[in-house]
Amino acid sequence: MAIAKKALEAKYETFVFWIRRPSLTYRFALQHQKWIDDPYYESHSLTLIAQCLYPERFKDWEAAVHFFASDQLSAGDASRVKRPEEPIKAVGSVMYGKSRLDVSGFLPTAMIWRLGSAIHQGLITSMSVNGRRVNRGHIHANSLGFHGPDYDPIEDFG
Repeated sequence: MAIAKKALEAKYETFVFWIRRPSLTYRFALQHQKWIDDPYYESHSLTLIAQCLYPERFKDWEAAVHFFASDQLSAGDASRVKRPEEPIKAVGSVMYGKSRLDVSGFLPTAMIWRLGSAIHQGLITSMSVNGRRVNRGHIHANSLGFHGPDYDPIEDFG
């Protein structure tokens, strides 16, 4: 006899991280995908090490953070002229398990380089991610925030 699983309630969660060690990557190559007209392939990414400050159950856990650039997210791109028919699900995700915590997402291309530089200079020291839990161990991020040294997560979350 099958055991009925309890339905997962819709729940929103916020994660706050102290971030460090930015690493920027740029790749330029010939495009090998024949269905893409552009003869070149270009990618940008930002990788960080983050220490979780909130929620309490993940406090002091270290997370790998990866952001990938997307030109379609840049202001003025044709894809941002109007809201798409299919709702956008997320700008990133948080994945967690018994001993791991990973954050990934997409940002406009120009922001990848600005954020990496600002983190390196100490102008941005923390990051917040808010999202909806879609299943156990997976959050769809609906907002990402990057904060300077004056931001106090204790003031927001206690």
